[in-house]
Amino acid sequence: MKNKNNDTDPFLASNHKSGLIRTFIRLLYMMVKTSKVRFVLQLFVSVIGGCLPVLVALLWKNLLEKITNLPTAANNLSLLSDFFVFALVGGLSVSFYYFSEIVDTFFRNVISLKLQDGIHQKSQKVPVAFYEVPQLNDIINRAQNAFCYGPAVGAALNITHILSVIASLIASVGILSSFHYSLAILLVGVSLPYIIKLLINRINFDFTVRSSPKRREAEIYSRYFTKYEYIKETQILDAKAFFIDKWLKVMNFVRRDEIKTNLKTVGIETVIEIFESAGYVFSIFLTVYLINKKIIGIGEFGAIVILLGQMKDNITRFFGDIAEMHELLCVVEKGFEYLDLKEEDRPIHISPEIKEDIVCENVSYAYPLIREKVIDGVDIRIKQGEVIALVGSNGAGKSTLAKILLGLLTPDEGRIKYDGTDIKNLAYQSVYKNASAVFQDFVHYYLSIQENIGLGDISKLDNTDLILDAAKKSGAISFVNSLPEGINTVLGKEYGGMELSGGQWQQLALARGYFRDSSFVVLDEPSSALDPVKEADMYENFRRLCNGKTGIIITHRLGAASLADRIFLIEKGRIVEEGNHSELCNKKGKYWRMFEAQASMYRANNCANDMQ
Repeated sequence: MKNKNNDTDPFLASNHKSGLIRTFIRLLYMMVKTSKVRFVLQLFVSVIGGCLPVLVALLWKNLLEKITNLPTAANNLSLLSDFFVFALVGGLSVSFYYFSEIVDTFFRNVISLKLQDGIHQKSQKVPVAFYEVPQLNDIINRAQNAFCYGPAVGAALNITHILSVIASLIASVGILSSFHYSLAILLVGVSLPYIIKLLINRINFDFTVRSSPKRREAEIYSRYFTKYEYIKETQILDAKAFFIDKWLKVMNFVRRDEIKTNLKTVGIETVIEIFESAGYVFSIFLTVYLINKKIIGIGEFGAIVILLGQMKDNITRFFGDIAEMHELLCVVEKGFEYLDLKEEDRPIHISPEIKEDIVCENVSYAYPLIREKVIDGVDIRIKQGEVIALVGSNGAGKSTLAKILLGLLTPDEGRIKYDGTDIKNLAYQSVYKNASAVFQDFVHYYLSIQENIGLGDISKLDNTDLILDAAKKSGAISFVNSLPEGINTVLGKEYGGMELSGGQWQQLALARGYFRDSSFVVLDEPSSALDPVKEADMYENFRRLCNGKTGIIITHRLGAASLADRIFLIEKGRIVEEGNHSELCNKKGKYWRMFEAQASMYRANNCANDMQ
């Protein structure tokens, strides 16, 4: 057996290098790359916005000195002009704050779209296998949380906010030092306890990571008694109380952990506040002492009062922003882990439609992080224009083998050939453009019926004749024509559209598959929601439409499998029986016993009659 683990699994191979400093530099680079002009404007507004309040304090000092030292009428004009400048700069300082909010909004929108687009572009390059394993979905979810829901944008904006505060603090410390060096030293000392806030941030982040699996578990339980697709069965089973109880137990576990975390952080914050208050009380005493010793005058005192308030706010804001930045960068770092995953290196060569056999040579496959092989040493040659059926019990590997043949999954061992060419040497577009598939877990697209079918070949989305023809082939035309707006009817109750039955959604999925003019067609349990008559019609239509095309039917219903040219019985990832329906029945092996078990439900000794 192939052992897949975190150290050797190729899907976990990554260029990612951890470290918050590296993450910070990378995020800063992305900001500059996104829009140099907006970044420079953001930087300019932040720095000027941070320095203006300090300038206000300096002007206030000069104004107080003139009031106390130049009281004569001859200087009234000079006093008024100084007051006017003071008021003007004060008003400009307030205006810059609101202007910076506008600049923030523009920059936030641009960087947010850029980051989200990066996630969406990456999703096209990550192997499908990555999405098949729940554990690996955590990496995707962390990336979405980082780049689509705020943390990365918040961290980006925090960079400019911190620069604004730094500019203000440097200017304030410079002015205070010019008054007396002890004031600057004292305020720097008072700020040191705020470094402890980084510890609070780490505690909160660890709690978030620790509680994430439990929160997901609670969300799953919540769906069972709140979401439309689950509520009917939950109601009929009278299981609401059961799921609410499970949800409550999980959330109580999370709540207890959250209370413990909050008690830790509140204790640390209390210590910080005590040190902060004591430091600023001492600052006032020091200022009074300096005035008493006539080291500073009334003008310096007025400036110090303003600067003390500003520095208190700025120090609080600075370390708050640093703490928040630390927390956000921890989240963003996990997001970069997804962006740095190695992508499959596929060539750009695009081949024409499949004109020869599809060959599966000694193929084995195990999902990432899973030890057991799902497919184990499979050899199949599907002749051009041949329709085969894959049958077997649940979990035998039928759908996985189909995904490998479609190029959605890359085998760990062996190879798949289209027209004699290993599909590893073909571009994705080359593989996918020649294939169409309808999976058992097909998607309900909340779009119009025309778009639902037209997704099969987007280049022909506006060709209503072809769309209606596909609807006829799948049987969907029977209900499409009865809708008030026909193929223009929008689907999905959540968005105010029409809701279809399970069978109608399945017919739309089949129509989507038929609409795609491909040379290789796969139907994976395509009739699970159809009634028996429509199911029989569907398989007959499929067999007729596959004339000259290569096709695969995956089904548990062996009556449908009998329509195939060849049948492959899969068990634990291996081919255990192969042949057409009559040949397999004549062998009286596992296929025959399975067929007999199903046929006995409808007509006794059906397989024996077929043999005769």
